[in-house]
Amino acid sequence: MKAFTEQSKQRSLIALYDTASTKWQDAIDRLGYPGAYAELICAVHATGLPFRSNGLKVLDVGTGTGALAKTFAESETNIQTLDLLDPSQNMLDIAAQALRTRPVRPVHGAIGKRQLPEAEYDVILCAHTIEHLSAPDAAFAWFQSLLAPDGLLVMSISKPHWCTSLIRWRWGHKAYRPRDVHQALRAAQLDHVTDVLFSQGPPSRTSVGYIAKN
Repeated sequence: MKAFTEQSKQRSLIALYDTASTKWQDAIDRLGYPGAYAELICAVHATGLPFRSNGLKVLDVGTGTGALAKTFAESETNIQTLDLLDPSQNMLDIAAQALRTRPVRPVHGAIGKRQLPEAEYDVILCAHTIEHLSAPDAAFAWFQSLLAPDGLLVMSISKPHWCTSLIRWRWGHKAYRPRDVHQALRAAQLDHVTDVLFSQGPPSRTSVGYIAKN
């Protein structure tokens, strides 16, 4: 019964995102998330990307309309593959179109998809996706299994704030304190964690960026 309820919630959530897909990018633009993602990616470059002579293999989990992936792709030309993962086909189609000039591979599915290659991705991006899970532990373990040695996990995650309470009412998001994110990352053997505090707008109140090394 519990599994059936979770599957029903997941289907409802996907339908909600499918419906919102055409207006999604405009909404996150108004709220200032592209600027926050630019700050996060700037911190990624300051941390240092893995060197790959044949290009980086990148995965964006819960890509939505591709906002974080687009920000990364605009800052980094040395990309061999850019896999976009999302359970909403409508969102995935929009993201693939937005990134059509890059080596994109759309993948329809959610966190935990088994067909993705293990120990292969140099960078995994994930913006505001694990908040839909009951706990981040399994997701972080899955990320670690997909990352190549010295690969980077780059995330933006909601933190507790009255604004995120409104988001949870609409979208079912949870919010995680940075100390809890750090604890879950350590349990997944992802360390050398850097917090990225966004400087302005709603992202500064609702979200924290994280960069972790495999």
